[in-house]
Amino acid sequence: MENSQDIEEMAARTNASVREGLAVAEEKTRATAEEYRQKTADALHSGAEKARDYSRRASSDRVTRLSRRTGEELENAADYIEHHSLRQISADCAVWMKRNPGTSLAVVLFCGLIVGRALRR
Repeated sequence: MENSQDIEEMAARTNASVREGLAVAEEKTRATAEEYRQKTADALHSGAEKARDYSRRASSDRVTRLSRRTGEELENAADYIEHHSLRQISADCAVWMKRNPGTSLAVVLFCGLIVGRALRR
């Protein structure tokens, strides 16, 4: 009988320990994801600024318009990432992917190609 109680107590302690470890891991993952979300937004802001700078120095009207438009879109993307939670971004991506399955597949394949090349190096 005591053996059964000992096993139950050990199982309860193990369960509590595992739950605590999972909570810590979840918080670390969330913090890392938030850090990368901000880094992504910062990189997009930087790219937008470079595109705007390039548009001021461009030699043709077409290049000026394209680089200005690129800067605007990068800025919009950065603002979106800064002002939406990871959960909101994920939900929006899921909706977009359902509405655009062909484009979604192309994006996934392209990302896979880039990741594959990066891992091969």
